[in-house]
Amino acid sequence: MYYTVATKMVVVSGTPSYTQAVPMDGMNAAQVDLTNFASGTGTATLQEGNDLENWVDLLSGSGTGTIPATNYQGAIKGTAIASKFVRLKLVVSATAIIGAGINTAPL
Repeated sequence: MYYTVATKMVVVSGTPSYTQAVPMDGMNAAQVDLTNFASGTGTATLQEGNDLENWVDLLSGSGTGTIPATNYQGAIKGTAIASKFVRLKLVVSATAIIGAGINTAPL
């Protein structure tokens, strides 16, 4: 199932920003599509959690990807996800404006 998690979300440098969490609903894989509408670059990391309070970076698959300057990026993927929820952690070097979605699927 596809979830839009950020629509022109402003991410400033110096502190991580997080998207809303989405339920896995029994799925075990996720793929992120991401668009940066500004010039700030950085990293996007897929995180997983069970209680919406405690989060860990997803290590299976390629759970971390770069945020390019004004470009589409869709290579952030996670597999073997056993948690109930996923979200994105965004860290940038200069202000970025992000649009992102997470697609969950069974593998």
